[in-house]
Amino acid sequence: MTKSTKFCHVFLVFAAVVQFFIVVFGCAPNISRSPLRPVILNNGSYKIEDRIGFFSSPLKGLMGHVPGAVKNSLAISPVESDIILSLSIALGLNNEGNLDRILQEIYDPNSPSYHKFLSKSDFIAQFSPTVAQVEQVINFLKSNSIQIESVDSNRLLIHALIKVSRINQLFHTELHNYIASSGELFYAPAYELKIPQGLNVQSVHGLGDLVKAHHHSIRAIDESQITRIKAVSGTGPGGGLSPLDIKSIYGIHSKLSGLGQTLALFELDGYNLTDVNAYINYFKLPKVPLQTISVAGASMRPGKGAGEVTLDIELMTAIAPGVDKIIIYEGINSEQGIIDTYNKIASDNIAQSVSTSWGVSEHNVPSSMTQSEGNIFRQMAAQGQSFYAASGDNGAYDDGFSLSVDDPASNPYVVAVGGTQLSATSDGIYLKESAWNYNNTPPGGGGGGGISSIWPIPYWQVGASTGTTKGSNSMRNMPDVSLNSDPNTGYSIYYNNKWNIYGGTSCASPLWSGFTALVNQQRISKDLSVLGFPSPAFYSLAKSSLYQNIFHDINDGSTNMYYPAVNGFDDATGWGSFNGDALIAALSQDLIPVCVHKPPSIIIASPSQSVLAGGTLKYDFTIQNNDAGVCSSIKYFIHAIVPGGFNYLLQSDAISLSPGEVEKSDIRIISAPDTVSGSYVFSITASNSIDSSIDGSVSGYYIVKDPVSQNINLKIWPKTAVFKYNTNAYANFRLKLTSNWKGVANAPVTLFLSGPRSFQVTYLTLEGGLLSIVFTLNEALPKGEYRITASSLYGGTTSLDSTVFQVQ
Repeated sequence: MTKSTKFCHVFLVFAAVVQFFIVVFGCAPNISRSPLRPVILNNGSYKIEDRIGFFSSPLKGLMGHVPGAVKNSLAISPVESDIILSLSIALGLNNEGNLDRILQEIYDPNSPSYHKFLSKSDFIAQFSPTVAQVEQVINFLKSNSIQIESVDSNRLLIHALIKVSRINQLFHTELHNYIASSGELFYAPAYELKIPQGLNVQSVHGLGDLVKAHHHSIRAIDESQITRIKAVSGTGPGGGLSPLDIKSIYGIHSKLSGLGQTLALFELDGYNLTDVNAYINYFKLPKVPLQTISVAGASMRPGKGAGEVTLDIELMTAIAPGVDKIIIYEGINSEQGIIDTYNKIASDNIAQSVSTSWGVSEHNVPSSMTQSEGNIFRQMAAQGQSFYAASGDNGAYDDGFSLSVDDPASNPYVVAVGGTQLSATSDGIYLKESAWNYNNTPPGGGGGGGISSIWPIPYWQVGASTGTTKGSNSMRNMPDVSLNSDPNTGYSIYYNNKWNIYGGTSCASPLWSGFTALVNQQRISKDLSVLGFPSPAFYSLAKSSLYQNIFHDINDGSTNMYYPAVNGFDDATGWGSFNGDALIAALSQDLIPVCVHKPPSIIIASPSQSVLAGGTLKYDFTIQNNDAGVCSSIKYFIHAIVPGGFNYLLQSDAISLSPGEVEKSDIRIISAPDTVSGSYVFSITASNSIDSSIDGSVSGYYIVKDPVSQNINLKIWPKTAVFKYNTNAYANFRLKLTSNWKGVANAPVTLFLSGPRSFQVTYLTLEGGLLSIVFTLNEALPKGEYRITASSLYGGTTSLDSTVFQVQ
């Protein structure tokens, strides 16, 4: 027997003993979850070997797969081990920091990389998982008898069929069936996943069925109930808005039609082509070619959400009837199906503008899902694809009861489209809009908007929110823009063989996406690239002097049940709705103007001054706003830092300046009377109220003189005076301060006077070194002799003098 054989026998006996103790002490149920150890084979693939629990395993955790609902649900049974699940295994990007930098440069008009979008192959080469990383994961799966179905062309997703028993072993978890407090049945992992450390796996989708997206359309009424419609006045059937109404009211008078552009819709249901054709024929629109792509085996048969798909296609056609094609990507309504469909749109990279009207409350989206979404949406932005998402129809309470927002609209690389209530004349003239809100308390409804609990504020949104918006300066705010979504001022939609009137932010999102096709047509006619991810352009234009001309600002104080519509950006309506031709023109320039905040300049006229201790020095200074581009006025907060014991007084602690504007101000600085002679540094700072990281500062010098002498001579005269008893009289007493240096009379001197209480100092004047004091005898004094004493204090030296007067 060889040494290795003896070792194996010993190990097996040892393992059997350990397993016996585990069973005896009640640990048997956990044996199936004992850690697994990856072993690298000669061909570089992986296999999994079971190890006893107390041995270390080189594993890493994958977070965000256990839904929050598990904590409040009852586990009723394990998922049957022989069930086969389809999983989408998401791999992580490479060079993510570099990707974020490149994205910022692509959308910075001052960058040489401006609008130099990456091709799909460029993105894959720079940021996708490498071929070796993909093969490593595939080999790991295959070595464990996992059937690989496919790998997406951007290498972000590997699709596989796996038995539940292998899922539990492979990912160190257990899939359980649960019953929620609401009575809903679902299955999900009971524990977070673990995989070998060397594998570039970010998340696994398909391990549960809790995530279901909702469409954001609301059908107000059908043609048979037209008489109940009071608030709509469009020219479409039932009084809904027609394609001509939409363009007329929102200022699209050009002949742009989206020619040369391809649009895409993310959908989780099917549609009937006959409905779409009926809409097109009624309004005499061109017949836009439609292409439906089934993702991961979606049925493409119309279901309960078919009305959503139908209105998306019809409204895209209404605003952009000349596009080359509309692609309808239909996925399965699950976490895995949603990720698969997003990734298919990014991987194909065919459509220049995309819209989705399906979403899930952020509170119900696992972080494993938002991670994968974030990677996909960044690829879309890098490739120059615009992506719009409806912000939801539950107002500020997306989950129905708490302040929350909708995914994917909350993602920073998605344009969140909110909802308004429109007011227009019967002949198609825009009057106004308000935040859409049909019930002031949850679970009412209205345009979705608020603050993300996941995503930090993107750089282009910094400074957009103010105190009046209730928004955030640190987390992502939404919506970005809005459009009419109130069913009472809704759109005529042909669905299910009849005319209906629809509202919801589902209507607003495809209209904005179609509008972008018009922008792209205009840009290409000028030999420019497509617009790409539009938010940086929207925000820079809205912060400029063009804002009131290109957007309809909604600022009437209406709310989406919490956030008010105020001047400028707000979390109820974003920047507002588009003013068609004007916004198209602004977005179709060589360089979209942006605002670049720069530190302000502060110049002190005489930065170095001197005075005796305790003196006051006035420093005149100017402040200039150096912002470049299309920046609005900025408020600068002014403050100073002075040495200990010093005090200061600013002429103004806040100054508002437009770019290039200069304003004068001053600061008075006072030292303490006992300050030691020397040079003291102070500073004046102007802080940018929008970006506190961009401050301007300047230093100055307060020089305390060293006096030649500390001698002060105080004289008071006349030395005698006479007052008559029982009369009021006046007596002038003059004081003189002298010393052996020039200007002492103007130096800060503390003067003390004492005498009869009925004598009051009436006024003091200081002229030419003489201090004149006038006393008034306010009441009769008894006859006798009285004394007045004067003392002065300067630099620690005191001088005294006195005079006597008589009352007879």
